[in-house]
Amino acid sequence: MGTLYRIANKTTGEPIGDFIIDSADAVLLSSTHELLTTENLAQTLDDLKFFYIDEINKKTSQVRSRFITLELGQSITYTDKAQEALEYMQATNPVDTDYRYLDFEATATDKTVAFLAVEILQKAQDLRMINPTIEAQRKRGIKQVNEAENEFEAKTARDFAFSSLDAHGV
Repeated sequence: MGTLYRIANKTTGEPIGDFIIDSADAVLLSSTHELLTTENLAQTLDDLKFFYIDEINKKTSQVRSRFITLELGQSITYTDKAQEALEYMQATNPVDTDYRYLDFEATATDKTVAFLAVEILQKAQDLRMINPTIEAQRKRGIKQVNEAENEFEAKTARDFAFSSLDAHGV
């Protein structure tokens, strides 16, 4: 087995892809391409599978970040804001200041609490609609990589997972 290299266009720096090549080909490629990763990342098929599964997980996070902020503690904020927004919308005569997240955000963004409540609930619903698909694609990709019997099958499974994630408008 060769070495796994991440190769990029030497002029633009744009990644071209991950390739398993032997050291002689790496020397030849280095004249026209930038080898972003030159360390030996994959000694065995299991190492390669681990690498590709990690790549699928990172891609999944990247896709999710188009909908939500992935910072530590942010998920509880989203959950609390959605709960407040729902309670606000269900209240007969809501008092804005009783809904701290909504009230503070309204002040910070020059929006009304009522507008924010609707906006937050819509965003939460949008995420509930797309997230199961994202998760299914992640799980399917990991399963296919784990079932791969050779380097080609593992890379094909990873690439398919990437294209599936990208294909859903995310």
